[in-house]
Amino acid sequence: MAWIKDLKVGARLFSAFALLLFLMVVVGWVGITNMGALDDADTKLYEMELQGVSMIKEVNIDVLEIVRVQLNALLTNSDEQRQSYAKRNGEGHAHLQSHLNMAKKNILYGTW
Repeated sequence: MAWIKDLKVGARLFSAFALLLFLMVVVGWVGITNMGALDDADTKLYEMELQGVSMIKEVNIDVLEIVRVQLNALLTNSDEQRQSYAKRNGEGHAHLQSHLNMAKKNILYGTW
């Protein structure tokens, strides 16, 4: 350690700044290389989880549509309208099942 005290002030300052520069380069390089892993994880999160949540939203909309159609079928007096509502109810169940299958496929950690 005595050799550090023997260095001139300019040499000590230069070596301190060089050491800090080296540390900054290392920290920057580690940060940039880890940003790629973060980008991959973000893409995976969007593709798997968020699209699955969007499909769950569609399932909720389908369920609400089915309930609305069933209530309208109960309130109508016409057999013609009841048949129309029954057809729409079947279509709503088909949409519900397709959206539910897509949601199952896209949710990674679900309990399906």
